[in-house]
Amino acid sequence: MLDVGALADAPRALRTRALRSAATRAGSVPGALSAAHAEALDALVTRWHGQGPVHLPGPVLGSRECGRLVLRAVGAARTPSPGSDPAPHP
Repeated sequence: MLDVGALADAPRALRTRALRSAATRAGSVPGALSAAHAEALDALVTRWHGQGPVHLPGPVLGSRECGRLVLRAVGAARTPSPGSDPAPHP
């Protein structure tokens, strides 16, 4: 968790570097993390209007909760194995 107030007071270059670092620590793939992802996280800090979570590669979810930016890994959707029937028959 990152304190939104402290991040908002930091210079933009330092803030986006901290956001990218936090995202990779949470499990986001560094090479897949783009400037657009960092910008979306930055919007949760500097332009907060109640927007929903930010989906990052990894998969990692970034959200604003009680004055903190929370980055957490989320489980990948389960893919059925070949030949299996994902839906039960009645």
